[in-house]
Amino acid sequence: MQLAMDAMAAQGLRVIGVAGARHAGRTLPDAQTGFDFHFIGLIALSDPLRPEVPQAVRECREAGIRLIMITGDYPATALSIAAQAGLPAVEVLNGDEVDRLDEAACAAGSPRSASVPAYVPRKSCVSCRLSKPMRKSWA
Repeated sequence: MQLAMDAMAAQGLRVIGVAGARHAGRTLPDAQTGFDFHFIGLIALSDPLRPEVPQAVRECREAGIRLIMITGDYPATALSIAAQAGLPAVEVLNGDEVDRLDEAACAAGSPRSASVPAYVPRKSCVSCRLSKPMRKSWA
């Protein structure tokens, strides 16, 4: 199953696992873990980039703008989408790795390009932490 999921994600597809369970009792378990789930299959969805994205990325890079992609996608999906958009040499960071970045690492341009998959709301400061040192005054 992992190989199938990785193969679909590498094509830029969003992959969802589907499972089912039956419950004969009168009261439901307190948590989802109280059900005896059985795996049914995988669903792959395509959410293609808008046609203008690669050109916009190209123009930003030519202008010297450092781009960071923050996404909730699975890492393999994020890498595929980044490549389709024209983001070169993308370094994938998870939320914990972003939390460990200090201001000096961000200011030094590390990571050069980043994809932050599995983005969760508690990481809402990710874009601020990665972009703050890059701001410049255009006077």
